[in-house]
Amino acid sequence: MTIDELNIKVQAFDVLKELEIIIKTIEPEIIDSNTAQLYSGIKSTGESLGEYRPETVKYKKEKGQPYDRVTLKDEGDFYSGFYIQLRNGNFEVDSKDSKTDKLATKYSEDIFGLTTENMANITDDLITPKLTKKLQDIL
Repeated sequence: MTIDELNIKVQAFDVLKELEIIIKTIEPEIIDSNTAQLYSGIKSTGESLGEYRPETVKYKKEKGQPYDRVTLKDEGDFYSGFYIQLRNGNFEVDSKDSKTDKLATKYSEDIFGLTTENMANITDDLITPKLTKKLQDIL
């Protein structure tokens, strides 16, 4: 392959398009990371979601659910409504559940998205290797 041919291939490589394809293929992993983070009681900022009120602690104990931290999970509808929105090679997490606006108002929009550490894990373990392979494939 000549330098000119290589240059044409590299210039034709649409990084944003490839990132969006990759993000869509790893959507379940991103969502799992976000919901696991919430279940552990952590917002995307790394801050705690807080603690339950005493009456909620009693209710959570009766249901056999975690009561030492807010998890935003009772029946699972909020978590199961999670999906990814793509925007210029980036993504935002949201939920289709009817409680979404209420929860985002009460706990902030920071319930969506990953902590710096979790985002680095997704980037390092999933996005970068896949993007590197795509680029290697065109070369």
